[in-house]
Amino acid sequence: MERGGSFWLNNRLHAKYYRFDNQVLVGSANMTGSGLGYSHHTGNLEILCAPGPPFVPGEFETLLKRDSRMVSDEEFVAWQQCPVTGRAAPASVRDDSPENDWRPQTRNPDYLWRYYRGDASSIVSSEQRELARLDLQALEVPPGLTEASFRRWILLCLGASSLVETVRQSDGQSGPPVWDPVTEELGGGG
Repeated sequence: MERGGSFWLNNRLHAKYYRFDNQVLVGSANMTGSGLGYSHHTGNLEILCAPGPPFVPGEFETLLKRDSRMVSDEEFVAWQQCPVTGRAAPASVRDDSPENDWRPQTRNPDYLWRYYRGDASSIVSSEQRELARLDLQALEVPPGLTEASFRRWILLCLGASSLVETVRQSDGQSGPPVWDPVTEELGGGG
């Protein structure tokens, strides 16, 4: 990014697509030291290959970017500061395929924290307790987080969700997304 590159996410593309000037590589390797073979530890066995003709990078990128979003520096830093390093938002949140139509169900976000900390009985409605359980299951919240770390995890997952991406794409504003003040209020900005 410091050299003019950009980092994009596409919830439907599992393979990784790297382009450096005119060189294109496609495969399974994550952009980590282990994924790219630069780790001192035994890394995963990964594959990257250069696609041959009739592959046209520009045409592919145009199609790919229609359903992708660029990761901002702020989001990248937020994930780096995430309480569970090395984890991305769960696929159940990012996947927008018809068989996975997860959307937040819990009416009151505080119910998520109550349920997580083991105080589900303080949620009066049994229906809301069940919805909190289902949301926490979909969000794959790591165990043992402080309340601040818990809220950061939830906000990062929601920010990476296909639901929020749909809102971003339909927002039509050239400035920052309309929900930025909300995330700042909830502690997602720092």
